[in-house]
Amino acid sequence: MLLHRSGDLESAVRPLRAALGQLDAAFAPSLAARLRLVLAGIETVFGHPAAARKELEVARALYPLAPSPAEEIARGWSEARIVAAAGKNDEAEALLDRVRRELLAHGSLAEAALCSCEQILIQLESRRFDAGFKLADDLVVAFPPAGEPWAQELANLVRKPPAADPGGAHPCRPAVRPPRDRTTA
Repeated sequence: MLLHRSGDLESAVRPLRAALGQLDAAFAPSLAARLRLVLAGIETVFGHPAAARKELEVARALYPLAPSPAEEIARGWSEARIVAAAGKNDEAEALLDRVRRELLAHGSLAEAALCSCEQILIQLESRRFDAGFKLADDLVVAFPPAGEPWAQELANLVRKPPAADPGGAHPCRPAVRPPRDRTTA
């Protein structure tokens, strides 16, 4: 999971699959579902939609085995990231908005701010430069006064959108390194 979060997706696949091979999903369905969702996201980024779809289906089959509001939020967030990686910004934004609203109502400030940041990035990618101000305002309303500095940072993202740099990391997303070309390595 650390390799995935660091953006080294190619190196994350083997340990994730090894962990799933040693894990009995019946005893740890939440963990198994999370690992499957991470793999679905990686397969999506790598352009393998059939493999991503299979991982997502297996993950969803595990959801009823470990129902909880916290897991539903985490799963929804993961699914939103998968959809965003597939380039379906409208669908991803709707999923993220649902997660963000849950986090505003029942989550932590840091999680709500991060989810808002991811939603703003999708809005910026969709050339919707004014929509993010509402997300920033929502943080202030949900988490007064602690939400104000976070909201200011989010508003700054909207005022001054980051330059498109596929190799660089954005504050809301880790850098994702493309898979190595094995023909030249």
